[in-house]
Amino acid sequence: MDLESARGAAIPLSLEALEPLAPYQGSCFSRLFLTWVFPLLRRSLRAERLQPSELFEVEGEAHPEVLQRAFQDQWREQVRAGRGRPGWRLLKVLWRLHVPRLRRLWLLRVLQAILEFSFPLFLYKLVQFVEEEHASLWEGLLLSLLLFLAEAATALLDASASLGLQSCGNRIRASLTASIFRKVILLRSDSMMNFSSGKLNNMITTDADKAKRALRELHVLLLTAPLQVVISLVSLHGLMGASVFIGLSWMGVVILLNPALIYIMNRIDETQQAKTDERVRQVSEIISSINIIKCYGWEEPATAKVEEARSAELLWLWRLYSIYTVFEAIWTSIVPCCTALMFASYWWLHPEESLVARQAFTAIALMNMVQEPLFQIPWVLNLMVEANVAAKRIESLFFLAESQLPAIKGIPSFCALEQADEEGLEDRNQRSVLDDQTVVVFEKANFTWTREGDASSGSEDDDDERGEDADAEARGRSFHLRDLSFTVPRGAMVGIVGATGAGKSSLLQALLGEMPKEDSGAAEVSHQKPLSFLPQQPWIFNATVRQNILFGEPYSEAHYAECLRCCSLNSDLEQLASGDQTRVGEKGVALSGGQKARVCLARACYRLHSSSIFLLDDPYSALDAHVAKSVHEDAILGLLGKKTRIVAMNRLEFASSCDLLLVLEDGKISAMGPYDVLRRSSRILKGLLRAQGLEPEHSGESPTSDPSPRLDAAPPLLARATSGEGARPVATEETEEMEGGAKEDTEEERATGQVKKEVFFYYLRSMGGCRTVSLLVALYTFSEIVNLLQPIWLATWTAAVSQSGSLDRGETTHYLSIYVFLAIVVVVLSTCRDLGGNIFGFRAARRLHRQMFESVLHAPMSFFQEAPQGRIINRFSKDTSEIDKEVVWQMIFTFVPLLSVLGNFAMVGGIAYGAFVAFLPAFYFYFLLWKYYNKAVLDVKRISKVQSSPVYDHFNNLCRENAIAVVRAFRQAEPQCALSDHLLAEQQRADYSQMYLSQWFSLRIDHLGCLLLLLVSLFVTLGRGSLIQASAAALVLNFAGECTGSIESLIGQIAEFGIAFNAVERVQFYATQLPQEAARIGVARPPRGWPSQGRLEVQDLKVRYKVDQPLVLKGLSFVTSPGERLGVVGRTGAGKSSLLLALLRIVEPQTGSQLRLDGEDMLQLGLQDLRRGIAMIPQEPVLFQETLRYNCDPFDEHRSDDIWMALEEAQLAGWVREQFGREESKEKCLSLEIKEGGQNLSVGQRQMVAIARAVLRRSKLVVLDEATAAIDAQTDAEIQLAIRRCFQGATSLTIAHRLQTILDCDRIMVLSQGQIVELDSPEALRVQEGGIFRGMLESAEE
Repeated sequence: MDLESARGAAIPLSLEALEPLAPYQGSCFSRLFLTWVFPLLRRSLRAERLQPSELFEVEGEAHPEVLQRAFQDQWREQVRAGRGRPGWRLLKVLWRLHVPRLRRLWLLRVLQAILEFSFPLFLYKLVQFVEEEHASLWEGLLLSLLLFLAEAATALLDASASLGLQSCGNRIRASLTASIFRKVILLRSDSMMNFSSGKLNNMITTDADKAKRALRELHVLLLTAPLQVVISLVSLHGLMGASVFIGLSWMGVVILLNPALIYIMNRIDETQQAKTDERVRQVSEIISSINIIKCYGWEEPATAKVEEARSAELLWLWRLYSIYTVFEAIWTSIVPCCTALMFASYWWLHPEESLVARQAFTAIALMNMVQEPLFQIPWVLNLMVEANVAAKRIESLFFLAESQLPAIKGIPSFCALEQADEEGLEDRNQRSVLDDQTVVVFEKANFTWTREGDASSGSEDDDDERGEDADAEARGRSFHLRDLSFTVPRGAMVGIVGATGAGKSSLLQALLGEMPKEDSGAAEVSHQKPLSFLPQQPWIFNATVRQNILFGEPYSEAHYAECLRCCSLNSDLEQLASGDQTRVGEKGVALSGGQKARVCLARACYRLHSSSIFLLDDPYSALDAHVAKSVHEDAILGLLGKKTRIVAMNRLEFASSCDLLLVLEDGKISAMGPYDVLRRSSRILKGLLRAQGLEPEHSGESPTSDPSPRLDAAPPLLARATSGEGARPVATEETEEMEGGAKEDTEEERATGQVKKEVFFYYLRSMGGCRTVSLLVALYTFSEIVNLLQPIWLATWTAAVSQSGSLDRGETTHYLSIYVFLAIVVVVLSTCRDLGGNIFGFRAARRLHRQMFESVLHAPMSFFQEAPQGRIINRFSKDTSEIDKEVVWQMIFTFVPLLSVLGNFAMVGGIAYGAFVAFLPAFYFYFLLWKYYNKAVLDVKRISKVQSSPVYDHFNNLCRENAIAVVRAFRQAEPQCALSDHLLAEQQRADYSQMYLSQWFSLRIDHLGCLLLLLVSLFVTLGRGSLIQASAAALVLNFAGECTGSIESLIGQIAEFGIAFNAVERVQFYATQLPQEAARIGVARPPRGWPSQGRLEVQDLKVRYKVDQPLVLKGLSFVTSPGERLGVVGRTGAGKSSLLLALLRIVEPQTGSQLRLDGEDMLQLGLQDLRRGIAMIPQEPVLFQETLRYNCDPFDEHRSDDIWMALEEAQLAGWVREQFGREESKEKCLSLEIKEGGQNLSVGQRQMVAIARAVLRRSKLVVLDEATAAIDAQTDAEIQLAIRRCFQGATSLTIAHRLQTILDCDRIMVLSQGQIVELDSPEALRVQEGGIFRGMLESAEE
């Protein structure tokens, strides 16, 4: 993965390429009033939609690389100090980094907070002016002008401060995301097991955002909120006297409740986040294993599993938001309850004085000034709670042990104490015992795979890096390599052989430096040049074939051509429409299994001049006999002939080429020496050779004369997405035909214009439809009406005082009691309405997630081949999180200001009707602002969503398979970090542009509101006495002040409303518009126990992958007898895997094709009935992070005895017993926890679980796609016997990658170019003159 491929995958530019915009340009006036933002708005209006290249650039000092470097320096200092509670260390680092910039911004916020008191001050003065008949007119006009200027200055300060604080938040997120990526690159392989893929994804999507929001709003707690509260209280005391303290007694009660509520929310939030991690992990696991899910017909248990996790997540989210709603309601009660208490105490303390309008309404304005910071305090405290939880999670990652490989020394460590270890490592390298002729020296060296922390959460990556030896970690046990002593001369070829789980892959990991070394003897490997590494599970990223091979190296045409020739890739590239410029798709989906292996080998070979040691993990297993021989001779012996090669191999026909052979058994070297010596003396090697048909007892026989060599491993029916995380989308050998050779990335869908009304209605239906929405609307409307009645009743009260001069005790009690009642009703209604919003919002969130998951689960495999996994997971993580926590509140926060605006305008229009006429032109300007802003900001928000996917894709790619080991081996860690920074910067361009647009809009809305307030104040001034009285003036000014805020909130919220619904829009697309497979349950249902015989009839079977592509199966016709064993062979592209895909209807056959099984039309059956009726054993198995029982029987249909018998048939029961002890019950043994991706089982043991699954089905039709490719020959022979025994009497179709696997079949079908060219018994085909099968045997015997 390189910058070139990243740019190639970017969204295409518009036809009229425009230069990117630079922020903060122009004169002081332009910077103050943000007129430099307008060019982006102009571009948005002129174009159908904005393009990423047209957005504002990220400033140099805000680039992720710069921010990350500064963050890491501060982090190391903090770690070196060794103090601080968990979570607060990280927050303290962020504080130190950003506090210099924050000081200036906080000063602006302080000035803004002081200026905000201009409204209650001038409200008091203007009402007093109305009350005093002899005051001069110019005094009122001056007050109105000063009020306007103060409010306008407040808006300017708010825009500048908000812009700076949001920019600071974006910098925090960028520094954390870049640091998390680098830490993953640095992690030691066993440390990686502490974090599941879902947890790592949530760190860069959710946790970084939480830290960003908390520090951005920290000034509220530290400065502005306390300042506003103090000024308000002092002003209230001067206005109302001692009664203010009685009135604020309720506030003291609320403050005392804070610690307990915050503690509860903290605990709940931690649990809820863990539930979210688990749900995202399960979705990721299922999506990456989608092929196995479909082929087994496991959609139902997969859905049930995710729904269970989703229910647990929403339960804790409901608890969190319920407590937060109560918390918020308590704080909301401050103004109505405190004013009621204050007015009551004022009447009690001053019975001779009556409450007048200027006192009452100024007191309310000041109490609102108290309420705003007090309302923000619980919100900010909640942000701090969430940030602390997030910081703990990120810290737990940063403190994990790191690798000490020289390949990553350019990336600074996050653990300051390990710097000394690195220096010590360098010292040891300087005292090396290596000489010019020796590249590896091991002297009684010991290595161990261990786990840190909680063993329950794992990651697929570690398993992939260790290959087949991951079984050693079952149930917390460690796997050891013991007493390794050997020397590798420069230029030698060393072979590593052994049974499954013996430690072959682990030894290669030890040579790479990935497997932790114990304090033992010397273990030195020459690192003068980078190592080249070919993993057992090929790692292919989404770019062109050439980019996968070059992997950051400069292009040399001659050397590149030689690598292609030696790796036998030329003929494959000729079949691709774009040759080596063909994009291979997500995880190499456009390539077959053998092609992926050879591309990875070519990547290693291309480092011929820059590497001296080549570590190759089972390079032949996915190749047929003639390709394997060609690659062995041309690449490994030819091109790399003068280099040091250390090869782990299961195919022993090439072992004779090794200068030195290491035979492993249980992590130890049981024998070592030349092949000719060991083939006679080593018991283990002799057993392995005998299992492969290489007769070791005949010394004169060439070891390469395997009578039953392998065919090219046509792509597995279930190509895996990651070695440890599940199945890759279907990657068949016919992919060239399926994709026309050019598997290009599809651009992520992005809507244009406003969010369509269908999206809103879709969400409302998910909430519960008309009744639910009507109930919520009624609750909120009634609540707002009661809220409006409070100031109206207060105006009535003060007007009565003004008319009569004073009120008696009974009248005052009457007015006061109604005011108190209204205050209580406001609090109760606000709590009920918000709880109702939570209930219905979570109902919608649950339904949307379920609909989207079911739609994705039932989408055809072509969708998964085209859509990157990161793009899909983005819907289930970030978009789902927004729907859970934001969408319903965005609806509420839009509806409440709408009601407030309508109520305020009704009040203003009823009292200050002259000023109201001037409001009409203002509505036009509000509309223009909304029109300019809304289109641009929706485009930018959509771009932000789309630009997020490459960031998550790249991160996920580096967290799967053998990516980290490959990157470090090829010394590509720093280029990958640079690529991550580039993708993150592209994402931030949209975030910064959205921020600039929002502040441009808010500033103009604020200033327009200031003009409206000026008009109302002028009307009050000019209409004094004749048109308006003091109580009415106080009421209308109060409503006018709220009006500007309500209008700004409403228009801004309408835009935010559309932005928030962009997540719903994206989810709706996946939930309703994805193509779907055929019905799960068809009209025709098979009889119970189907199939009962296994008679398969195929007539004129035609298959094409796309309408505009040629047929890959061209009219196949054959019939199998019940219980017949049919082997299927053919060259690459012959159609073998397509046949199996058609049988399972992963690919739907063309019209006219006929498939019948025991007389039932397979094309008319529902997919669930069809796929559950067929037992399938894939080449690469997939396991889930569940119990062994669940992995064998997810529907819980079988008794424990049946499952145990299946495990015994699959040769796995003995190993399971060893993990618990011989005396444990079967139930206990079946509760063995399988780690994520099956990482505590070897590849071979995973295959045994897949065989046990098939055994449990007891189907009469079994499909095998070389079920033993990842198993050593001896175990292979045992499992082949088990398969024959378990499926005796069942019809079987076996794709043959090893000819010896099918030589005892009843018949063999030979395919060529999608047609049957030979179909007969093996004996007949052996002697057929000019036959293809005979040619295969002869080719293998050469």
